[in-house]
Amino acid sequence: MEIYLIRMFAVSFMLTVLIEIVVALLFRWRKRHMLLLVILVNLLTNPPAVLICWLGRIYLPPLFSAPIQLLVELMVILTEAFIYCRFAKSPGWQDDRPLRPIRLAIISNMCSWLLGMLCMNRLNFLLSILMRIKRKE
Repeated sequence: MEIYLIRMFAVSFMLTVLIEIVVALLFRWRKRHMLLLVILVNLLTNPPAVLICWLGRIYLPPLFSAPIQLLVELMVILTEAFIYCRFAKSPGWQDDRPLRPIRLAIISNMCSWLLGMLCMNRLNFLLSILMRIKRKE
């Protein structure tokens, strides 16, 4: 169980950061401190979001899975947009003002959620096969 949880959190976080950094680069967030902000914000929002969705899948009827994911994703978008906007207005970032922080939060999270939904099912399947092969050796 511990390995499953570590794998779930690590894979989710790495995929999310990879996707959101690509989106941030498309939004011209190219400075090192801006990309670091994307990583740190995701470190703040991704683990609780994954945990809440996972607990929802375990303890609630399947009917609630999609609404919980959408509600959690909305909270993540609002949190990330708030943080990005605060940094965009802070004095130290005047020369490197992040472009379109709210739009970045919305689009990057929509992309990471949609691609995560597509990738995680396939990735979990592949990882389970690899773990079975490893056990047989």
